[in-house]
Amino acid sequence: MLSLILSPDICAQGFKIKWVCDPKVERLYRRDLGVVCWDGKTYRKDDPGGIPQYMVDYFDAMRRDLDRKVAEMHSHRTEPAPARMEGAGRQSSSTPSSVPLARATPEPTRKPVSPEAFATIAAGTTREEVLRKLGEPVGTITIPDDEGFIEIWTYTIADGRSGKVRIEAGAVKSFGFEGGSHDR
Repeated sequence: MLSLILSPDICAQGFKIKWVCDPKVERLYRRDLGVVCWDGKTYRKDDPGGIPQYMVDYFDAMRRDLDRKVAEMHSHRTEPAPARMEGAGRQSSSTPSSVPLARATPEPTRKPVSPEAFATIAAGTTREEVLRKLGEPVGTITIPDDEGFIEIWTYTIADGRSGKVRIEAGAVKSFGFEGGSHDR
């Protein structure tokens, strides 16, 4: 790989630096620079012929798909119950994006799950069945995917370990204790 160190006076002398795509990069759109890398070739907005429209359409479709998945992820989250503000006798009308200053009642702590109950989980167990057997997790991560969402639920086990359950397409894909997993 060639490294080039440029001093500010080189640019001041009128030299222009152009973005050149890495041949290993399949597809990249630098809208800010007006450059598309497509199968290792560089296309510039200001070159004769510019950037082919099908490439711009491809990246616009990717952006719309990503925006749709993010919106889907946000709508997938359960809406929090309205919080009580400390010193207030009525429910606040805060939106999910606003943060209450303080809660009158703390969040309930989740009881640790017994190792035996956690052992009843198997690959293919439905999301609803996991909730019925183990209850609400202490932590969740939701990741948008081409087929929907990947959810990773964390449970506190009674013996002090953490248990993780990975749910894809509404069913358990893998599960295990911190540092190891079981795929059945």
